Amino acid sequence: IQYRSISTFSAEIPGEESVLLRGKGLRGGGAARRSIDSPPLDCCQVSEHVCNTSGSEIMIPGTTTLPSDEEVRRANRTVYNRKTVAEYDQNESIFSLERQREICATLQELRSRSGGTRFLDLGCGTGNLMRLAAKEFEEVIGLDQAEKLLAQVLAQYPDWRLLSGCADRIPLADASINVVGMYALLHHLRDPRPALVEAFRVLAPGGMVYTDHDPNRAFWRFHGLLQRLSFRGKRQTFGSDLEDVAEFHHTYSDGLDPRNLAAALDEIGFEEVEVRYRQTMNRGLSGIRRWVAFSIESLSRLVEIPSLYTHFQLLARKPKS
Repeated sequence: IQYRSISTFSAEIPGEESVLLRGKGLRGGGAARRSIDSPPLDCCQVSEHVCNTSGSEIMIPGTTTLPSDEEVRRANRTVYNRKTVAEYDQNESIFSLERQREICATLQELRSRSGGTRFLDLGCGTGNLMRLAAKEFEEVIGLDQAEKLLAQVLAQYPDWRLLSGCADRIPLADASINVVGMYALLHHLRDPRPALVEAFRVLAPGGMVYTDHDPNRAFWRFHGLLQRLSFRGKRQTFGSDLEDVAEFHHTYSDGLDPRNLAAALDEIGFEEVEVRYRQTMNRGLSGIRRWVAFSIESLSRLVEIPSLYTHFQLLARKPKS
């Protein structure tokens, strides 16, 4: 497993089938080779965060009980079905020109290393990764559980191939994809392992998996004090109880541990597993918070210490034989 830094820069809903919204897609295939009964991935430490669910659609028993996998899935589906494409695309940390260029460079690398033509964007949202991947891959497919958001995307891009479904039950054949991308997806899953197992199943031999833009626990664990000071001793909130549940590893934990995720990829059967740390700067910060963020970013350019990097990427290859 390699570690290096980068310069700055449905649930399947019970009773519902995955739906192909456009195009023939790549459907069918054998059963997933996964162990649903395996213990949850130890990629984070979950806090005893108090959640007031008054008025929300997700009922969490008690005030200190953590949301279940299914509650996290339903929260994500509800939250993103309420968003418009314009609202979704306002996230500068994803849609800035600098970040887009970095993503394009990674996609070019993946195209070269995989030698394939088929790309799957898991948790595709409004299709940012799909748009960029289309420059490198002949066939691009998107999957997301927010079917209403996908319908908006389809209205803008009527020729796109979009699937309504979930990341741990991908409705595609075994060995049918050359690259699986998961951009800003893993932190929305209480346990990311089933999605990684599914990625392994649908990848062709020699195919690549790529994850990105998930919070690095090494950073948020030790630098979360600034965040708590910003919110007067409370954890970060995303505007509502439902959105807090959807952003599980931003609000209920201190982020994801890429080392444990890398170990899980190795255990699943991937090879050439690589962790790449990177910085994501919030340009809207002001005062001392902006000065501290700038100092951390500058220091990360000089020394490669995981706790200095806000986010991480994972790259791994499915063996060719």
